[in-house]
Amino acid sequence: MIDQMLDPNEQILWRGKPNRLLYTIGHPFFYIFALIWGTVDLLIFGTMTLGALQSEESIFFIFIALFFILHMTPVWIALILPVYNFFAWKAVDYVVTSKRIYLQSGLIGRDITSLEYPEIGNLMVDVGMLEKMKGVGTVRLTPDVSTGSGKRRTTHRGNRLKHIENPYEVYKMIKQITMDISTDYHYPNAYRPNSNAGYQTRYQPGYQSGYQPGYQPTQSRSMNDDIQNQD
Repeated sequence: MIDQMLDPNEQILWRGKPNRLLYTIGHPFFYIFALIWGTVDLLIFGTMTLGALQSEESIFFIFIALFFILHMTPVWIALILPVYNFFAWKAVDYVVTSKRIYLQSGLIGRDITSLEYPEIGNLMVDVGMLEKMKGVGTVRLTPDVSTGSGKRRTTHRGNRLKHIENPYEVYKMIKQITMDISTDYHYPNAYRPNSNAGYQTRYQPGYQSGYQPGYQPTQSRSMNDDIQNQD
């Protein structure tokens, strides 16, 4: 699906998927919460059920049963979510190109998010305990955003490359491309004096893809390096 959305001459620099086991599991702490929640509910429901049976009021028993089913929602989510994630994993696709980053997900339909490099902010790598055990990590592309205040405050999670292999290498590649584009935007290569060659980025605005074919992110070059070379 993503391949059909690429621009002419847009080059794929990296492609990957999350670790299937970790993607299926999701957040382990949620299962601990659901287990505690379900245990407490079962104890309360058992006590109330005994009281309803002793009173021989069937209507009260039906009310307790319906309330129990609704109140056990976290437990039902903990049981259904891994099954959903297991089948949804097949559709997940992460693609880093010379122009932007694509994130695909969805089980029945396909949801594709395209992220331009100037939109990337607070780039970082997160490696949790389970991720460290599996040799993978998560690259955060954009920060979480909170809206509203008080009880109406909601947090929208930023874009992430979840549970991918070689997270630090992918992070460095995205970081370098982002810096190349930002540097070229503020100080194009063609206008840099010979005494300060700048970062020597390979970004070429004349190319439709942004980067020349065969592009590899360059190592940054600082002003201190130029001064030392002159000495």
